[in-house]
Amino acid sequence: MIIKSLLLSKVGTSLAKRNDMKRIFISLNIFALILLLLYVMISVAVFMNNVSVPTIAVNTVPDKYDSVLNAIDAEIQTLDLYLDGLTLRSQHLTKNSSQLIFPAEVQDMTRTAAIAKGWCTPRLGADLQVLVMVLNRVDDFQRRATLRHTWAQDFQSPNRSKLYFAVGLSRDETVQRRLVAEDLMHHDIIQWSYYESYYNCSIKSLAILRWTATNCPLVKYVLKADDDSLIRSDKLIDFVRQTPGADTIYGHMWTKPGVFRTGNKWSINTSDYTDDYYPDYIGGPWLIPGPKVMVLYSTAILKSLPALPFEDAYITGIVASKANVNRESMPGIMYLDYRSNCDIERLDLCWYDRYSIFWQGINDSSMTLFYNRITRFDAKSCTKFSFHYLYN
Repeated sequence: MIIKSLLLSKVGTSLAKRNDMKRIFISLNIFALILLLLYVMISVAVFMNNVSVPTIAVNTVPDKYDSVLNAIDAEIQTLDLYLDGLTLRSQHLTKNSSQLIFPAEVQDMTRTAAIAKGWCTPRLGADLQVLVMVLNRVDDFQRRATLRHTWAQDFQSPNRSKLYFAVGLSRDETVQRRLVAEDLMHHDIIQWSYYESYYNCSIKSLAILRWTATNCPLVKYVLKADDDSLIRSDKLIDFVRQTPGADTIYGHMWTKPGVFRTGNKWSINTSDYTDDYYPDYIGGPWLIPGPKVMVLYSTAILKSLPALPFEDAYITGIVASKANVNRESMPGIMYLDYRSNCDIERLDLCWYDRYSIFWQGINDSSMTLFYNRITRFDAKSCTKFSFHYLYN
């Protein structure tokens, strides 16, 4: 019995030691797992804080495009040197009450992108009918989501069209981290180094022209649109394909537009702009021929600085006039200021089906409703006696 007790005691001690070893082993594994998770979390946090320039680039361009790239690089370098000199010569200028955008602001804000992209396609856009740039606020995550689920998705079409959201900087670090994560998922955001403001829209448009000239120079057309517009890809691309030549800017034409001096956000004083009228310009969305993009950008830098803050009057009016680029009203574009779902539901689509671009003031819910209605609409149901009207 004594021997048996001793044996049982040794067995119990051995089992206890084994259990202790198991517990120690499990504890070590848990501790190692916790360390691994902490390492991953810290790495992600460091990545999100430090990576401010995620670049989605097309790395391979056929050799036959080398001459195109070399010519573009040479012209951009020349323009940059001129802008550098102009910035130095205008250092004595002060903003005071001026609304003009000085060369230093253009220099700082159009060259660098916080979220960048490489070439639009390996063929530098030669395979695209249209490049769409949507002006959007950096913190408007909901609007970008709405557009991706409606008409923006129709422009992400290989060998036909491509779409990017053009945004500025945010002073909110949380917004910036969310934006980086959003772009890593969708790869459709370009962010330039200026802070969002209505009066920075000219800078945003200059940045778009510069980026297109350097990264997508062979595209047939580039469309700038505000994010409260609805663009129908099939109708727009039909227009582009049927439009010969590449010497005209298309959109909603304003003829002999007067200059506001007081009373609204478009007002400007006589010291900034002396004429009583702007040159004819395209208001809202504009469609610029690819070959004219570099022409407009270089004319802006060489002949049109300081810049007016009103991008449509500046880019498609003042700059286009100095560059001798034609502007024409585009068939199929409509100013649509219907802001409620009731308005959208009562639209007679037999009339509106003919249009390719609708602007402006379309909110998120109306955008989704309008897109769903117009994409499901069958024009065969219309008769020649269909008329457009809005019920009261």
